[in-house]
Amino acid sequence: MKISVRVHEVYDNENSKVKGLASAALGGQFAVNGIKIVEGKKGLFVTMPSKLNDNGEYVDMFFPITKDSRMQLNNAVLKAYELKLEEIANGEAQAEDNEQSDDVGEDFEEIPDDLGINMP
Repeated sequence: MKISVRVHEVYDNENSKVKGLASAALGGQFAVNGIKIVEGKKGLFVTMPSKLNDNGEYVDMFFPITKDSRMQLNNAVLKAYELKLEEIANGEAQAEDNEQSDDVGEDFEEIPDDLGINMP
């Protein structure tokens, strides 16, 4: 499945474990917003959008159901995050990349191939 990822925000706050926010388009059919890039004890990892349930627990609102699909999505998000960090380091980050659109369709229609990661 083709996965296109856009990293919208990169945070440089030592007090926060959240290092970035991303969105992904899956197979050109579905979009997922609110993906977090988080710094853990073993390095960076990806968390899916979640909500608080009646028991006070956070439950993922979207999640891959196979190990392979989870690995593909995680790898695509982390690779896009690495590229975004390189863009920032090289002064190439564009102001429009930091804006989030309320319209998911518009957000993904405008993803240039050179800013996102496309996984076959």
